[in-house]
Amino acid sequence: MDHRAPASFNQNFDEGVFLEPLRNGVLALPAGDNADPFIDADDIADVAVAALTEDGHVGER
Repeated sequence: MDHRAPASFNQNFDEGVFLEPLRNGVLALPAGDNADPFIDADDIADVAVAALTEDGHVGER
């Protein structure tokens, strides 16, 4: 299982300097060949609720 923390939010790519290049099919980041995961901010609350209300999350990242 991949345990790397997300490096950025998906929402960063639909505004600002990333928007126009993405519309042209290009995502250029100064990250080298890393395969850093992205997270959608909408999912953060769902994960927090599950971690706080369900069993089995103690010690998990």
